[in-house]
Amino acid sequence: MNTLVLRGHIDTAKQNFPDGIKGSRLDALSRVGLWNEGYDFLHGVGHGVGHFLNVHEGPIGISFRSSANEGTLHQGNVITIEPGYYEVGKFGIRIENCYEIVKSEKLHSGAENFLTFEPLTLVPIQQNLIQRDLLQQKHIDWLNAYHQKCLDKVGPFLKEHGLQEELEFLEKSCQKF
Repeated sequence: MNTLVLRGHIDTAKQNFPDGIKGSRLDALSRVGLWNEGYDFLHGVGHGVGHFLNVHEGPIGISFRSSANEGTLHQGNVITIEPGYYEVGKFGIRIENCYEIVKSEKLHSGAENFLTFEPLTLVPIQQNLIQRDLLQQKHIDWLNAYHQKCLDKVGPFLKEHGLQEELEFLEKSCQKF
């Protein structure tokens, strides 16, 4: 189940989309793998992130609940991607990161205003919970690139501050999948 949730996270995180889209139009990206197996989750995929501890800041979000007041996604927005799955009284899974919405590098004719997500939360994803046979190569490539980014951004800080044990944990956790 964890791998299906991870696939949904990756499929949303790597998506290119036009500037000004409503987040509700991206919601299904995180759910389709679960839907194909007969599962779903009852919360939104993501929400805007504010400052001064205003964690859920509207009007932007990614949710199946669309409304007339729903905001549109633009470059510079900070938003979460957090698909999940819950079995009542048993367990729950949520894979959540914060992302900045940035200009996409994949721009072609007719798509000059496309955006994508850039991760802000740089914590490794626990690989021993992932079923490799449920991933496509695009998911593995994203996971490896994400882990490399974790190493490149967090590793030097740990090394500079003499946090050798933490650095070794990071290096082990970010090995190619």
